[in-house]
Order: sequence, then C-alpha cells, then structure tokens
Amino acid sequence: MPQQSSRNARPMIKFKDARTAIEVVQIAEQSKFEFDLSAFWNSMPKKFGKNQPHDDCHQDRGEMNRKLTHIFEITQREVPSYQSKDLSLIFHGIAKILCMLKEGGSTRNRNCVEAALHSLLLDNAIHGGLFDTMANHIVALESMATFSSQSLANIVWALAKVELPHQELFDKVAHHIVSLQSLEEFNSQALSNTVWAFAKLELPHQELFDKVAEHIVELPTLNGFDPQGIANTVWAFATAGIAHEALFDKIAHHIVELRSLNEFKPQHLWNTVWAFATAGIAHEALFDKIAMPIVSLQTLDEFNSFDSQALSNIVWAFAKVELPHQELFDKVAHHIASLQSLEEFKPQHISITVWAFAKVKLPQPELFSKIAEHITALHSLDEFMAQHLSNTLWAFAEVGIFPQELFDKVNDHFMRVYLV
Repeated sequence: MPQQSSRNARPMIKFKDARTAIEVVQIAEQSKFEFDLSAFWNSMPKKFGKNQPHDDCHQDRGEMNRKLTHIFEITQREVPSYQSKDLSLIFHGIAKILCMLKEGGSTRNRNCVEAALHSLLLDNAIHGGLFDTMANHIVALESMATFSSQSLANIVWALAKVELPHQELFDKVAHHIVSLQSLEEFNSQALSNTVWAFAKLELPHQELFDKVAEHIVELPTLNGFDPQGIANTVWAFATAGIAHEALFDKIAHHIVELRSLNEFKPQHLWNTVWAFATAGIAHEALFDKIAMPIVSLQTLDEFNSFDSQALSNIVWAFAKVELPHQELFDKVAHHIASLQSLEEFKPQHISITVWAFAKVKLPQPELFSKIAEHITALHSLDEFMAQHLSNTLWAFAEVGIFPQELFDKVNDHFMRVYLV
C-alpha cells in the first residue's frame, strides 16, 4: 500500500500578496509553474469578488483557460507527493471556487480567470477527475493519523459541496474518527461540517454519528457553536435518520438559554425546527423560543428576510410536532396574504403551508383565499406534482374552505394529465 510521500520541494511563492485572482495566476506563471499547489488553490477563492475589468486581464480567455488546465494537470499529476494538509487545502479551495461560481451566475461580468474557471469547473467538470484521484490516494494510505480534524472536515465538506460521494473515502474517514480515543481536537465547525457532509451525500454512518453526538453531549457548554454550526448539526442528524435524543435535548437547552436569537439567520431558524420536527422531537420551549423573533417582526421589509422556503418549513415543523403557536401562524398568514404576488412560492411551499395550517386547525381565511387566487390564476398546474395538489385540496377541505374555481382548475388538470 502506498504511503504519503513528502511534498516536492517547490518554492514558497507568496500568493497572499496577490490582490486579485488574475494576479494569483500571474504569480504562478512568473514562477514557471514551480509553486506550492495547495497554496495556489487555497489562495484563489480568497481573491474572488476582487475583480478587475476585463480589459485589465491583458489576455484572452482561451489563453487563461489553457493555463488553468495546465495547473489542474500538474495538480493531479503530483497527488502522490501531497501531505495531508495539501490534500485538504486543494479539496477545500476548489470546492469553494465552485460554490462561488455557482452563486455568481452569468460569466458576462467575470474577469478572464473566473470565466475560465467557470468553463473548466461548471461546464466541463474538470475537478471530478482530480477529486477522484485524491480520494483514491487517501483510501490507499495505510493510516490517516497525519490528518488533522480540520483536514478531515475540509475534505468531506468539499466532496459534499460538489456532490461527489466517494463511498470508500467516507468509510475510511468515518472508521478513523470512530477509532480515535476522543474528539477533543475537533472544534465545533469541524464536528458540524463532518456530520453535515455525511448526511448531505446520504452516507450516514451510525457509529460516527453516535461518536460525535456523545462528544457534544459531554461538552460543558455549546458556546463554541455558532448558529450555523447548531443548525447544520441537528439538520445532519435528522437527515441521516439518527434522532439522538440526548444530543437534541442538549442543543435545545442551549438555544432556550440564549439571551436572544439575533445572530440566527432565517435559514438557521427553519433548519433547526425542521430538524427537530423531522426527528420527531417536540421540545416546546425550543419551538416557543424560535417563534419569538418571527412574532416580533414589525415591517414587511423585516419579514422579507424569510423567503417562501423558510416560511413554509417553519409552519410545517410546528404542525408536524403538533405545536400550534397562534401568534406565529397569525403572523405568517398575515404576511403571505399581504404579499403582492406569490410567484416566489414553489408548488411544494404552497402545499406545505396550507397543509400546516390545516393540520393545526387554523384556517386563516385571508391566507387560503390568497393561495386559491394564486393557483387559479396560473396558466397551468404542470409544475405541481400530484402530491402537491392533493395535499392542497385536502388542506382546503379540512378547514372547510371550498373555492369552486380552485377545485375546478385542479380537477381539469387531473383529467387532462392523468385520465386522457
């Protein structure tokens, strides 16, 4: 079995001195491509957003594409020489670049480096071969003792972010973590990112999750966990189908004891209650605590930070555990009814929202009227799955609201799609 070799002796080029992504590549080129590859990939995403106009690139995008392809080829060729930290930085750096490119959308306003990376990573998925090579290299190692907790977390996080499930690598990482005497080296982010990655790729590992849960439960405090870390942790356990009651209770108690939830973004709030509801844990004090910042919202602009997914998942979670919070449901209903349009609401969000109100027997006529008007005004219902429509009609019937136009439209759709 191959062992990790020492890194090739390459000049320690100071990529941190670069101001833009273009300068990172220029520094690499000036060194005749003799540079620390992990430092290059670690630096690149840090320079995104610091764009120069296209005219400052001084070369066409095709030429930049060739240079970056060459760097990828070197990176892949030298995989056997990488140390554990190198592998972690390359995985993490390229995954972050991919995330930033996806968030950035169109390439029209990108400089030549970012446009070339967009072509290589998103259009041609050149990273797939490199990631497979690095993952296979790690799997072939006799031991993972040289990998720090942060390196392990970075690697599985990166693979999850780019949606590349490598079963053998994840099994090896899980086995290594489970075999450790303690997880004291793992900080809160490493813990949450690790279980999040396993759950995201639908590769749950019972022993690993138990080990992480037991470690967190034994911590004297959860003050080291930020809102995202908390939300990611419970989301991971719920998604993996591992409802570790002591862990959920510890996290619920921590949140309830916080002075405020001002640092929690809407996504953190709905991911947390969604996780508890999915795990079947109705912690009333926690749900009341999470309802508070939503109930206290005063203006439409404040409420707009909660998108349709957040709103639908929050009311779904409360309904799922049968905790009808009157003020919360009133607030959400009034907000949705006051919107000019429900175009942002996907069929799933509409279905989940009315299902939740019906489940807790809070009809809210203004909400149901708004949703009925929205659906009947749609050109077609082709984007709705049969389950969405049947759940929606069930909800209206359950609360005793029967808008004829809505029922007729859904009936016509079913007749056209399923009976013709």
